[in-house]
Amino acid sequence: MPRANDEGRFHGLIRKGTPEECWEWGGCRTDLGYGRFCLNGKRHKAHRLAYALANDIPIQEVGVVRHTC
Repeated sequence: MPRANDEGRFHGLIRKGTPEECWEWGGCRTDLGYGRFCLNGKRHKAHRLAYALANDIPIQEVGVVRHTC
């Protein structure tokens, strides 16, 4: 799991709105447009890492995460 400063860095790249709005990723993106975040020398898709953080589980345990935004 990320350290506190990694989590703060991650959240700092999210353009947050209301809970009903899409929250836009402001960091790096893959060639397909997915948000990307480097953590411990590994690249992760931002929406998968967001799911792991929100559910307090290791990123390795996150399967497919579908989003509508």
